[in-house]
Amino acid sequence: MRIADLLTFLDQQVAPEKTKVHLATWNGREDPLEVYLSGNFHEWQRLQTRRNLERPFVLSLIALTGRDQWLFGANTQLVTGVTSNFKLSLKSMV
Repeated sequence: MRIADLLTFLDQQVAPEKTKVHLATWNGREDPLEVYLSGNFHEWQRLQTRRNLERPFVLSLIALTGRDQWLFGANTQLVTGVTSNFKLSLKSMV
């Protein structure tokens, strides 16, 4: 089963054309896996730029160090945003 099929199965409004896949990787300051493991991934994701989260739904995958593998981080819905570099209001979908 493809991940898009699974997400649509869980919530029919989450369609691939409405979903941005956010590949969370090292940003030069923070490792998203460490942020996730510390329980702060939701807050970290809220600080992303508008370009990274330009659709109503966001599927976040976190790069695993040294592997060609990704960890499911979150599936969220964009609720509000302000400027080009802004703090988002996200609602967890899963």
